[in-house]
Amino acid sequence: MALPKKYRLTARKDFAGVFKQGKTVEHDFFFIKFRPNDLARARVGIVVSAKVSKKAVVRNKIRRIVSQALAKPEILGLSKDLAVIVSPSIVGKRPKEIKSALEQTTKKITSQLK
Repeated sequence: MALPKKYRLTARKDFAGVFKQGKTVEHDFFFIKFRPNDLARARVGIVVSAKVSKKAVVRNKIRRIVSQALAKPEILGLSKDLAVIVSPSIVGKRPKEIKSALEQTTKKITSQLK
């Protein structure tokens, strides 16, 4: 199930702002850039380029897995804009591995906020 639209980064200028002004947290499968927003909720953008896989089916599956992993109240409750940029090393990984990696990385983000 996809994230509701109010929790998504959709505008090009929003992505550009996150890329320019955001802090970065890295993992082997992806890196997350984040910055504060003026909303009471997080907005998430997921970038899976054609360099990750030539097949759209594979890219969309990765996007769905990442989206499901980020659809948690503790993440969506942050007032941050998050851009998840996926690297090619994620291809072939099990959803459980991806979700645990995202969980670890989002914990780093919440610990940086305190």
